[in-house]
Amino acid sequence: MESVTEKDSEALFNLLHEAHKSNNKIGIHFETAEVEKNIVREHIQTVPTFAYKNQEGELISTISIELPWSANYELLVFPHIKWFATSPKYKNRGWGKKLINQVIRDYVNCSLASPAVTIDTAINHPWLREFYMSLGFIPLKKLKLVKDHDSIYMIKMLKKEYFGKSIKGLEKGLKKYKR
Repeated sequence: MESVTEKDSEALFNLLHEAHKSNNKIGIHFETAEVEKNIVREHIQTVPTFAYKNQEGELISTISIELPWSANYELLVFPHIKWFATSPKYKNRGWGKKLINQVIRDYVNCSLASPAVTIDTAINHPWLREFYMSLGFIPLKKLKLVKDHDSIYMIKMLKKEYFGKSIKGLEKGLKKYKR
């Protein structure tokens, strides 16, 4: 895992667009699918972004962690996963899962010492919600963040003692959103 830098902006732009083509085909339009190059450059400069690269330096998978003190922060006071994508060439090989787990462990938990991390995704996506739940994320609430779909906001507790008795309520959310 390494940090994405400005020299990777073109590769990140291409990866985001390629990775989200399949979502566009099913009517789910994530912001990263249509992000412009200048926004990608700005994002890399202001939001911690990580990636796996192959031996040739090509991006395999990427993830960003929006921090609670950033200008664009949306909801809770925990780091928030954004811009997750894996190259279609490396799809279904575990790269995305491995990257998410490593960034949460090494950056969010160890470096930031955060008690939790959050993520959101389209409720009607055919597999992403279940994928995030398999990584330990618990659904919290339904949101309307974009025009074309509802989103589910999820949390992964890294330090359960931080939440005290409220953990029971969070765990009930998991049961509510299971299909």
